[in-house]
Formats: sequence, C-alpha cells, structure tokens
Amino acid sequence: MMNRKKTEKTSGGTRRRAGAKRRRAGAKRGGPLLLLAVMLTACQSGAGSAQAENPAGAPDQHRETQQEAGQGSGTQTLSANEKADKRSGSGTDAASAALGKEASPQKERKAQEAKTRAAGKSEAALIPAGWHALKQPNGGIARAEGDLNKDGIPDLALVIQQDGEEGEAMPRRLLLAFGEKGGGYRLSAIADHVVLSADEGGVWGDPFHGVTVEQGAVVIRHEGGSNDRWYNTYRFRYQGGDWKLIGATVGSYFTGAQTAESADEDDCNLATGDYVSRRTDEQGRVRVKKGNRGKHPLTTIGEFDINREMEKGLKP
Repeated sequence: MMNRKKTEKTSGGTRRRAGAKRRRAGAKRGGPLLLLAVMLTACQSGAGSAQAENPAGAPDQHRETQQEAGQGSGTQTLSANEKADKRSGSGTDAASAALGKEASPQKERKAQEAKTRAAGKSEAALIPAGWHALKQPNGGIARAEGDLNKDGIPDLALVIQQDGEEGEAMPRRLLLAFGEKGGGYRLSAIADHVVLSADEGGVWGDPFHGVTVEQGAVVIRHEGGSNDRWYNTYRFRYQGGDWKLIGATVGSYFTGAQTAESADEDDCNLATGDYVSRRTDEQGRVRVKKGNRGKHPLTTIGEFDINREMEKGLKP
C-alpha cells in the first residue's frame, strides 16, 4: 500500500515536471510570434494616432520634427542654444528697425542744427552784452569786410565800444569774425588793446581813424597829438590758426615846420624783417634808409597792447 502511494506520488511529480517542460518549450516556440504580434499592434496604434493628429491637408509635423532633429540626408542637428539665437536674432532685427524709425527724427534735428550753425550769427548777435558797434564822426559804423581766411567768403572786422554815458570815453575792442557759407558770421577773436579810447588822442580829439581790410589783413589807424603830431598803423593777419601782427608804421612831425609827407617815419614788415626808415633834417632834407632787421616771433593779437607799442616805437 505504501509502495503504491509512493509510486503515485512519484508519477504525479513526474507529470507535473513534464507539464512544466512542455509549457517552457511552448513559451520558447511562441515567444517570438507573440512579440511580433505586440509590435504590429503598437505600430497600427501609432499610425492611427498620427492620422488622428494629422488630418488630410495638414502639415506633416512628424516630418518637420525629423528635419529639426537632424534626421534625413545632410541635415545638421540644431542645438537648443542655436534655436534660441535664431529666435533672438529675429527679435533684434525687429528692434533695430523700430530704433531706426525712432532715430530718424533725431537725425533730422541734428541736420537742422548743423544747417543753423552753418548759417552763422548775425553781426548784432556777435556783439557782447553791454557793448555796441562804434559810430564814426561821419555817422557810419567802424567796420570793414574782406576775405581774411582765404576761403572766398567775406569776413568781418568791427570796432565795438562799451556802453556808457554820452561823451564818456569808454573802452574799445576789435571784433573779428569769419563769414559762413550759409550767411552770417562765426566769431574768431575779440581783442582788448588794439583800439585807443576817445580821450587818448590829445588836443586833436578821438585818435581812432578807421579800420580797413587790405590785402587780406586788418588795418587799424590812429592819429593824435598837439603841435607835435603822431600817427600809427598796425596790420594783423590770420595765419597759423591765430591773428598775428605782421606790419607797423609809426611816424611823427612838428606842425610848425613839417607836414605828414615829410614826417619822420618807420615802416616795417614784421613777417619778413624788411624796413624803410625816413628822416628829415632841419634844412628839410629827407634821408631814407632801407634794410632788414631780421625775423622775430610775431606778436599775437591777444598779446598786443597799443600803448606799449607806442611807447617803445619801432627799432629798425
């Protein structure tokens, strides 16, 4: 009895093991087929989803995604930074265009300002506050015009006087300005010690005898004294970026025995050093001496002081 039970148990275990082997064998044989079936099912499901997302006539997003991802022949993958750069570049172009539109009024304003500067100032606008253009005895203004900086445009030399009570001798200045192509003037210099005041001429009154432009130079003339008369002429030229004293003529004579034609006179071209000296003796004989005193640094109009020049005189 015990042997029969043992046999049945053994045979039952054998059958169970044999069944397990058959199941494992079946799994081996059916595994690839089952995997293939699963894959086909997944592909069909994916195709259906793609058709649902991309109806007929809509762009093929899957193809665009492949192109962006670099799939396909000869396509390079774009990084996230490169895509961001492309997006920011488009924004920059738009911002630049907007900025250009905003800058247009600024350019127009600057062009108008340049045009205004090119037109220059009026003669009256050049005169400082508290000063006015000097009127001469003949009623005209003490002014002269001529090309002083060789640009073909007339420039201005104007004598101005400080405001004051009528009959009061007030300081005078020489104002120099360059003409502008668009009209008006551009201030170049205002010299404080070139023109004598009305009370510096002695008994002959106001010594100022006019301003002219001659051969590209500004010429200032004075004359004064009593029985002993004196006169002087100073010439200023614009060169080397400044106004320089390039010539001077000074003379004197005694009215009881001489005239201006026979006055003792020294005339010097300070730019070259050439000079002419004329003297008249008591017998009325005129002696003329010419020479060259050598070149010396030219005095600028800012350094020039007419009273100092008159005291030292010309020394040939």
